[in-house]
Amino acid sequence: MQGLEGTELYACWQHIGVQGDRSCERLAAHVHCRNCERHAEAAMWLLDRHALQLGDADAPPPPEAPAAKTRPALLFRVGQDWLALDPGQLLEVAPVSTIHGLPYRHGRVLLGVCNVRGVLVPALALGPLLGLEAAGVGGVPGGRPRHLILDAPGGALVLPVDEVDGVQAVPQAALVPAHQGSSLPASRLAQHAFQWQQRSVTWLDAQHLAQALQESLR
Repeated sequence: MQGLEGTELYACWQHIGVQGDRSCERLAAHVHCRNCERHAEAAMWLLDRHALQLGDADAPPPPEAPAAKTRPALLFRVGQDWLALDPGQLLEVAPVSTIHGLPYRHGRVLLGVCNVRGVLVPALALGPLLGLEAAGVGGVPGGRPRHLILDAPGGALVLPVDEVDGVQAVPQAALVPAHQGSSLPASRLAQHAFQWQQRSVTWLDAQHLAQALQESLR
């Protein structure tokens, strides 16, 4: 039957068969199109095509080209040193606000408390905790100090920093073990090191940093 080998079916029964003008020379022998071998061949062709389409639909999509794997990192500066944190630890980046000292509590890490939307939140200095130059000392011209408000197990914490460069997508391939690329004295708090826009950045270990901050509150 013409058309069975192609992508479209020529339904002869609708044109020259019982549903058409009945001019088919086979009608006299078969009486009705359903008795003709052409009709059976057309039925098989339709079934085969349907099975092929189902197979195509069930087939898994072709694999996509692997995208370069990246990790989001919040980049910020304390003194001369660039650091990174997992953004999941961050509640917000806030403008600098007044830190109120605590009576009878004198330490290098615990600075006091800040009023964050009506709630007093402990403020801690990252510099002494990490063994770095303190924030606000030896800053880079053009820096804009900010307060990082972190989500910690015991509640929010405020960390004053000298500059924030936002959340960046860091290629995983750029990450090396901290001991290979970080100058951070408190090595247990460093997880990775990487280069970013001609900067050496230390990625802080979220769990160890949270523990160290909590210990500084005692």
